[in-house]
Amino acid sequence: MIVDVASLKKEQLSEERVWDELRTDLGKIIIQDLFSNELSNENYRKYSLEELKEIILTDLGKVRSTNIHFIKVQNLKHKITKAKSAEDALMSMNDYLFLGDGS
Repeated sequence: MIVDVASLKKEQLSEERVWDELRTDLGKIIIQDLFSNELSNENYRKYSLEELKEIILTDLGKVRSTNIHFIKVQNLKHKITKAKSAEDALMSMNDYLFLGDGS
């Protein structure tokens, strides 16, 4: 069996970049915390849409303009504000977390 060391190294570096981004993007850290605590499982259902938005926006407000991910977080906050349902808000957070989509 021939092992392509270059491909393995490239894959390892790619994975390291993903983990590094997860550790440095304060928006992602906040979202992970929300999904682990207040919004875990079906907990989000106990909040009205406005309460849910308030919880999310308050926590995301902790990201300051000095953070390099500030613009992405601002775009996410705009999506959350415009969400028509709790599921829309949660999907926007999920997109940000896994796709890096704050636009």
